[in-house]
Amino acid sequence: MSTHRNCWFSDGFSFPGLNVQHDANHGALSRRPWVNRAWGASLNWIGGSAISWIHQVRGKHEYKGNVSFLPSCLQHVVQHHVHTNDVVLDPDIEGVRAVRLNPRAPLRRWHAAQHLHFFVLIVGYAFTVVTNAMSNMLEGWNYTPVSPLLARQRVAEVAASAVFVLRWVVLPVYQVRRILIKCILCTKTTNHFPPPPRLAAR
Repeated sequence: MSTHRNCWFSDGFSFPGLNVQHDANHGALSRRPWVNRAWGASLNWIGGSAISWIHQVRGKHEYKGNVSFLPSCLQHVVQHHVHTNDVVLDPDIEGVRAVRLNPRAPLRRWHAAQHLHFFVLIVGYAFTVVTNAMSNMLEGWNYTPVSPLLARQRVAEVAASAVFVLRWVVLPVYQVRRILIKCILCTKTTNHFPPPPRLAAR
């Protein structure tokens, strides 16, 4: 695949994730709820879960002996966008053990190099999005229970995740396997033929 096509391919994933689904799942893309729901499903197209994203909540934050509690009813819209970069109330700056985003988190030795290994870890972030989307909808839990009124939507979300894995993981592996087998067979077949005769010198 050429560099030009790679750019279009990556934009096809980043644009829905960073723009379209974000605004749609916030209910800000259109005044019509069904339009927001339809475009919000573009997150499912790139391997995530619109329901899980909307439902995103945090109930408890712990940092080095300091424990604070947040109401479990708060969703992503309230938690992150009302308390953006708040070291206590914004769950999106929790980070992980390998990357310290919150100054209240414990400081480890390896955090001195996180500006380097962050770019290696971010490659695996997409995999966590896909696996978390499917597991959250299967379990019906994303820090708090998913409403039972969303039972049908959960089935659709799991089905969308399964289609994504089939399209972008199973089928490519199957195709590569077939190509490798053909290449091996072709190599073995050509090795049985005698070398072509040399042309007589004039």
